[in-house]
Amino acid sequence: MIKSPKRIAIYVYNPERKVVPSYVLYFLSKLKEAVNEIIVIINGKIDEKEKQKFECIKPALYERETKAPLFYCYRKGFFCIGNEKLNLYDEIIFASSNCMGPIYPFGAFFNKMSKCDVDFWSTVKCPPLNKN
Repeated sequence: MIKSPKRIAIYVYNPERKVVPSYVLYFLSKLKEAVNEIIVIINGKIDEKEKQKFECIKPALYERETKAPLFYCYRKGFFCIGNEKLNLYDEIIFASSNCMGPIYPFGAFFNKMSKCDVDFWSTVKCPPLNKN
């Protein structure tokens, strides 16, 4: 367990409308408080005016010309970061514009999870695994 893990987030924005919804910018602004860097992959085309809305978050911004499956966009994020830079981080957060919130601050959430001895965790609630 690392006391103050260095975190990078790969966030995929799927432009369903012609405007970037405010909930996307809210999510990213709160995420920025808990991570060291954010990579935003725009999964499709948006206007330059709409791209400028991301400037308040100051992410590394990459655009894909054609829509792709979510995990392909995360793969693009990995390539944009590169192996050398990726090795500087302790944790990678995967998120997308399908996520809304946060209802509670990310900082408290990440602090709680940093005390757990796990390699992978998710915010999705699921039944416990049968260890037998």
